[in-house]
Amino acid sequence: MHTDVTTTYLGLSLTSPLIVGACPLTLKPESVREMAVAGAGAVVLPSLLEEQIVRKMMDRGDHFSATEKEVEQSGLPLREDGYNGGVDSYLRTVSMLKRSTGIPVIANINGCSGGTWLNFARELEERGADAIEFSFQAPSSDPLMNAETIESNLIRAVESVVDSVSIPVSIKLLPYFTSLPNLIWRLTEVGAAGVVLFGREPVWEVRDSELQPTYLWPLSDCGQLHATLSGLIRSRACRSEISIAASGGIASAKDVIHGIIAGCDTAMVTSAIYRNGFDVIAHILEGVIHYLERKNLRSYDEFVAVTRRANAAPRTITTERQSRISPMTSSEDQRAPTQDPARKSGDRWGHVLPAKD
Repeated sequence: MHTDVTTTYLGLSLTSPLIVGACPLTLKPESVREMAVAGAGAVVLPSLLEEQIVRKMMDRGDHFSATEKEVEQSGLPLREDGYNGGVDSYLRTVSMLKRSTGIPVIANINGCSGGTWLNFARELEERGADAIEFSFQAPSSDPLMNAETIESNLIRAVESVVDSVSIPVSIKLLPYFTSLPNLIWRLTEVGAAGVVLFGREPVWEVRDSELQPTYLWPLSDCGQLHATLSGLIRSRACRSEISIAASGGIASAKDVIHGIIAGCDTAMVTSAIYRNGFDVIAHILEGVIHYLERKNLRSYDEFVAVTRRANAAPRTITTERQSRISPMTSSEDQRAPTQDPARKSGDRWGHVLPAKD
């Protein structure tokens, strides 16, 4: 039986539900072609940063706001260009990828404030980008900035990007918003076509020798989808038709299948590619196809539709409360495999000791 794995994301036609998430690997045409051959349905370019765009605007003599002037005066080094090639190279790459690859190319802009820099999305569209992924990291360390202000700033910024282009715009969210269903509903109201759950966050490391903490950017942990699944389930409560992509720790067909059941439409793979190469895309896709065949499903979209019908009942306060309490009060053993009691034999770290002769 032929299993059709084509689908749509942001209104774009994809040959498969697997999207290569934002990373420098997608800047290389030969790499993107290998990704497409392996089964990737689309690629997301790495972030083009607000700081880079503002500097480009200043070099051209464009108008910029007081907030954008602060970015220019921040004194940040230009090493960002080593990450994504810089603004001019980025624009050329979008055009090159559109000429040399046959899958959708999604450009990515990343910033923390509103302003005219957001209109740069139009230049990415003019170069051939099929969609824009917008990563907005609002400052969260100001005690005078409440949650409503943060969300309102995000909504206004998204509206500016949406109004500047005719291609679809998706928003890469962080997992810290109190009410994802409400936020996603508000995003759809201003024209967002999709959301990505969730953007990768750096981790803090404390260096006692320097008496200060610092950020690190490790690869995502494979299969650690708990936060993503929670976000997907909550997001679908908004009853919106917005496209949702799962991101963060996708490394197997099982991860993709669990994500679909929880509520996503597509899945983004990034860290697994760095660990295992482009073949991991084909391996994941093959696993998804085998699952659909075992379930006698003719297509990926049929699987998505079945899961939506199975979870069509709205989640109320009562049902959500019951879902939370039932495992806690059940008489059945609810421990996860990682919660097994410590071994009776072994050293003080739990390592198994070699058998004695």
